[in-house]
Amino acid sequence: MDQEYHNIYRSLFEIYQSQQVFFSRSEQVEGIRDISKNINAQLLGIIREAVEDNISEIEGRKLRPDARLFLTLNIHQMVALPVFIRLQEQNSLEEISTIIQDDIRRILQEAAYSAGDRDDVAASHVLWGTANVLDELRLKEWRLWERE
Repeated sequence: MDQEYHNIYRSLFEIYQSQQVFFSRSEQVEGIRDISKNINAQLLGIIREAVEDNISEIEGRKLRPDARLFLTLNIHQMVALPVFIRLQEQNSLEEISTIIQDDIRRILQEAAYSAGDRDDVAASHVLWGTANVLDELRLKEWRLWERE
């Protein structure tokens, strides 16, 4: 990866983590109650911890900053926030944490496989890995993207 892009992705990841990004006008989005910064920070913490706890699943490869940002951003915005908004219960954080932990482990395993003989795992490998194991992921229990 070009070093300049490497640095840009690393900076974007750090900014994303520190700002705890969420809808700036959530009160204007129909059906979404305001989520406290504390809950949002907890959700990001769950994801960050799941990535760090499962980094060994990429078998000695480095998880590139673009891959870390891609995985964090998508799990946060497309899974953790919508599920928490729907459940709206503090005790749902434990369930969310368990499922995200399991799914990130599986995604990273498959991403490492997709990386082949490379010494690093890129965002594209995370994307391919996720696509390859989507039907196996526990997040499917929440029926986020299922047909009605």
